[in-house]
Amino acid sequence: MSEFQTHDSIGRILGESGTHLLGGSLAEQVRKQPFSVVLLDEFEKSAPGVWDLFLQVFDNGRLTDRRGIVTDFRNTLVIMTSNLGAVISTGDAIGFAGRAGGFSSALVERQIRDAFRPELLNRSTGSIASWCSGRSRATSCGR
Repeated sequence: MSEFQTHDSIGRILGESGTHLLGGSLAEQVRKQPFSVVLLDEFEKSAPGVWDLFLQVFDNGRLTDRRGIVTDFRNTLVIMTSNLGAVISTGDAIGFAGRAGGFSSALVERQIRDAFRPELLNRSTGSIASWCSGRSRATSCGR
């Protein structure tokens, strides 16, 4: 979602660019194929206006553009990913310090609460925290 960091990127999601209509927008694709999966990768990097746009989807199950055209998202699975927990220490320390802290789902949840507004979080079904470290752990996470 890093390509949607500016406020004018909302038009690209809705299929609008100034006075021109764009083909291939998210809204148009969901209208064509309502039974689909939409992946919002690294959602925290998008502009707050994009967050507000998806509040419509998460609240009403639909998205209305400036022309009044409604896109129905009720049969669409929307998955948001984030790298918010990537900076949490894994607990491996250098030297004689031993293990301090460590990765936990509670720390990830706190970072999510700090990054996103409550009205957005209240409309999500839930979150899944995952952590893979090392070859054996990454292999088991990939299964």
